[in-house]
Amino acid sequence: MSRRLFMLIGLTATLFFVVTVNSRAQGSDGPPDHPPPLSPEEELKRLKVADGLEIKLVAAEPQVAQPLSICFDDRSRMWVLQ
Repeated sequence: MSRRLFMLIGLTATLFFVVTVNSRAQGSDGPPDHPPPLSPEEELKRLKVADGLEIKLVAAEPQVAQPLSICFDDRSRMWVLQ
């Protein structure tokens, strides 16, 4: 896969992790108008991706509980710091 696709996947994963961690940090005691957080599989179904691109779930809880940093090396591998 191309480096551009890996970057798109990484940015999407980063956004997903931030939203998921933030939602879970707020807990279920939040305002009643906020829906509960979705599972990673449900989130993937809701993402809209441009034609010719695809997004794959590469990690989710419990494998990654509190990601602090995500980066890519020169071989387009994603590294996550917990």
